[in-house]
Amino acid sequence: MELRQLIAFKEVATHASFTAAATHLHLTQSAVSQQIKALEDECSVTLFDRSGRLVRLTNAGQVFLSHVERILAQVENARVEMAEMAGGARGRCRLASLPTIAAYLLPRALATFQRRYPGVEVQLMEAVQLQLLEWVQQGTVDFSIVALPVQDAHLQSAPLLHDDFVLVVPKDHDFAARRIVKLAELVTEHFILYPRGAGGREQFMEACRQVGFAPQVAFESEDRETILGLVAAGVGVTILPRIIAHHTRVDGPRQYGDANPAATSPRIVSRSSLSKATWGANPT
Repeated sequence: MELRQLIAFKEVATHASFTAAATHLHLTQSAVSQQIKALEDECSVTLFDRSGRLVRLTNAGQVFLSHVERILAQVENARVEMAEMAGGARGRCRLASLPTIAAYLLPRALATFQRRYPGVEVQLMEAVQLQLLEWVQQGTVDFSIVALPVQDAHLQSAPLLHDDFVLVVPKDHDFAARRIVKLAELVTEHFILYPRGAGGREQFMEACRQVGFAPQVAFESEDRETILGLVAAGVGVTILPRIIAHHTRVDGPRQYGDANPAATSPRIVSRSSLSKATWGANPT
């Protein structure tokens, strides 16, 4: 049983396709098929059901996959540790994030990371939550930072921090003198929110549904400054994570205390096959 065979098996299982796995590995489809056949002959089992349009794992294949993921993670851990012993961590880390987190949470963390691991080049990309998860699944990035829990057996995640939502209103709003505003009190408000797919928005919408109303969305924008400008003009109100609301400009709207039982917990997400050693390099 060879390492290249295990890698080929993992890629076919991930992509549900011999062709896609071959493309990702820069091999011919026949070469990948031969490696899988060699594994099946050695183990005396059928690892994949090839009868449908997509290749699916058999029961034996699912059990084998759990072993292969652990083996590949251990191999990667060994490679990382040896690289560090040989002169420090080196390489490239592809990181993707929600724009708001990239703007207000990552700068200091990345600066610390660069000082600690000067040999690691970090490439940063931004997108909405659904695109972030797709990039991780496709291997386009190594890690994504998202705002919602991840329900995918092929991905692993860990919380970065816990943050509350706060209500942001114009200075002359009825709630401007209030320190605490209950979520149910916002039933008649018009909201300026990030577009669908933005993690914080989905958490807020769900929290509103739990107290019995659907928020009235007046405008949507991907840009925080546009949202704050609309709020300052009296078009509506908005909800922002506290860590972002702290950056609200002085001459614009003002943020107030907890408006809700809702909270946001940014999480870092990777494929399950990535090494635990990589997770241990916490930049914060």
